[in-house]
Amino acid sequence: MIDVGTEEKLEKLVRLLSSDKEGEVVAAAHAIKRTLANAGSDIHELADRIRGGKLSESEMRKIYDAGYEAGKDEGAAEKGFSDTTAGPSWLAMAQYCAEHDNGGARIHRRHDALVHAPGADREAG
Repeated sequence: MIDVGTEEKLEKLVRLLSSDKEGEVVAAAHAIKRTLANAGSDIHELADRIRGGKLSESEMRKIYDAGYEAGKDEGAAEKGFSDTTAGPSWLAMAQYCAEHDNGGARIHRRHDALVHAPGADREAG
């Protein structure tokens, strides 16, 4: 994946390709290949980005996964759940529902037994 720092370095190296000194041009070409390899990329991805500025499939997946995790964690934190790896426990969900019941107006009475079950007043683990 070509990040911002790598893009800046590549921009300078590509400009060096216009040098009138053959040694600088060759060194710039090798430096471009090294920089791309260190970023986990290659000259083909660079060419694709120049042509269309498109993200690769792996870049899109990384961005999506990071956004999904951040959104999930933020949403859980807003609701008071701290562990988002496996989801909240049934006890934590029941406690949350009981705390936000609004005097019985929100929870249907068929679910009341679960929310106000024995042990639901214990600390969630």
